[in-house]
Amino acid sequence: MTSSFVPELDDTEFATLVEDGRGLIPQYASDWTDHNMNDPGITLIDLIAYLVDQQIYRVGFVGESLRGAFTRLMGVAPRGPKAAELLVWPTPGSLPILDLEAGTRAHTPDITEAEFTVSNHVRTVAVQIAGVSLVIGAREKPLGDGLTEGRDPVTLMPHVGGGPRALILDFSDAIQQLAGVGPVSLGIEVQERAGAEDADWDAITIEQEDPGGFWHPLVVKDGTKGLARTGVILFEPSPLSEAKRFRLRLDRGFRPAPVTVTRLDLNVLPLREGRYDAEAVIGEGNGLPDQRIDFFHDDIVDRERSLKVFTRADAWTLVGDLERSGPQDRHVRLTPEGLAFGNGLNGQVVPLGAQVRVDPLRRTQGHAGAVAKGLSWVVAGQTYGSNIAASSLGRNRDSFGDLARRARQVAKRRRAVLGSDLLQERLMGAGLGLARVQVSPRRRPGLEGAEAPGSRTVIILPTRDPSQPPGPATEEMRDRVEAYLAPMRLLGERFYISHPLYVPVEVDVDLVVEADADRLAILAQAETAIRARLWDVPRVAGQQEAPWQAGRDVTIGEIEGMMAEIAQVVQVPGCRIARAGAALGRDVIVLKDREIALAQSVVVRVIEGGAL
Repeated sequence: MTSSFVPELDDTEFATLVEDGRGLIPQYASDWTDHNMNDPGITLIDLIAYLVDQQIYRVGFVGESLRGAFTRLMGVAPRGPKAAELLVWPTPGSLPILDLEAGTRAHTPDITEAEFTVSNHVRTVAVQIAGVSLVIGAREKPLGDGLTEGRDPVTLMPHVGGGPRALILDFSDAIQQLAGVGPVSLGIEVQERAGAEDADWDAITIEQEDPGGFWHPLVVKDGTKGLARTGVILFEPSPLSEAKRFRLRLDRGFRPAPVTVTRLDLNVLPLREGRYDAEAVIGEGNGLPDQRIDFFHDDIVDRERSLKVFTRADAWTLVGDLERSGPQDRHVRLTPEGLAFGNGLNGQVVPLGAQVRVDPLRRTQGHAGAVAKGLSWVVAGQTYGSNIAASSLGRNRDSFGDLARRARQVAKRRRAVLGSDLLQERLMGAGLGLARVQVSPRRRPGLEGAEAPGSRTVIILPTRDPSQPPGPATEEMRDRVEAYLAPMRLLGERFYISHPLYVPVEVDVDLVVEADADRLAILAQAETAIRARLWDVPRVAGQQEAPWQAGRDVTIGEIEGMMAEIAQVVQVPGCRIARAGAALGRDVIVLKDREIALAQSVVVRVIEGGAL
């Protein structure tokens, strides 16, 4: 059984309208006595009833176009098809120097249905990566050759969180300088992260070292979106110096989350599924207004950008609608059925006999164009390499059913951000590089301890190496968090994005343990537990106890309780705490709304042999 909250508006039949109209004749035209079908007046009543019946039907009919408008109001717009993409990694060994234009065919004997082409202009080089190093502080840390062979992955923390400054690549030989050829391709494979598909960090900067030891920035096209995903980085070596040593800057731009690089290599080719049509004539002008030309385009990639329409040598501009077009404007509208031209008032009429043609278009098989990993590829007649990962899935053009399903998913997920827990959950899942978020309702910075109705303080802690001392989030990160939260703000509410205030504390504790206990192990366990608890981000992998909460007072009881949970600890006879520099004692360390306790000095003494 189904139900609907939409009332049935089309509940009046044509015959009822005719009878109602005929019944009004005596009231308004008493001299009209012939009410038979042969009377012209009755014919007019039939015509009016027919028109009213159609209007009632249209008012009550919710068709796909109207439902599509509803989905757009929910932020769900129709998507065009998307081609599958993959990377071909070269087979180890010598590779001839090739200048591969975008659109160069690539094929694999394992797939005969789908067509693939090189998606960017690339020039291969006859050199290899001989060494990889990380720049940490003022020194270089060699990483060996594991990354070029797909082993020994390295995790790069954000630079603002203690991560390296650069990744240096030493080539086996200098790159031969050639004019008028494509850029060099560097493939980088990273571990996939949640939200990576939507991440768009600042592009990577690549620099080249000259013989004098100076570094010069190069022209770069970053397909990894700032190392947010696996892809290729295309760069053009400078012809002014020997091109043998390069570095990827990791201390520039917005790169807030850790990145694990699992492989990198030169000459990695980006391929894209699809084929280009030849230029085609799709119709002929009939000289009439509002001409429509059928044109199948469900499989055209980026149709709004790639479609070019011509008559003779005249180009027609693609527009969303023709309402604002003038009589002389060569404007054309793309509809689900094809192309719609003007009527002489809103857009030009296509001249009689004028051929309507389109430029070559890229067509895709959508999700049917996806391929599995491990296929061997031939490019420009050369056996080139293989795709070590499956291609992206590709996508067909959205049908109305797809739109409806996506709208239902959005409606199920969409919730007003009323609770602070939900707000924290949204921020942590937004890919903003946050290690931790704490929301304090009815609070605002500068009024600690006092209620501030309509305000929430959002304390953000950026991802960093937990062994490094804490620091505030960058202004760019705060701006991004604020921009992310802006649409979620309730009317009259204000979010305050803030960093925490840190309070160093000292802890001195005595432990009595069982006679056969390992004193050194318990001492290390106790100190690790205190430092992990009195910190702002998790310090230990799989840490059960949460780091210290902003605004939470530090008490003797909590420290003693932590120590009592350690196996073979019998008693905690002595425990003293204080803010750094103050006299140790048993008084509570009172913290304000944004203050977080950090363990500075921790002294643990272990006494064996039972209770004192």
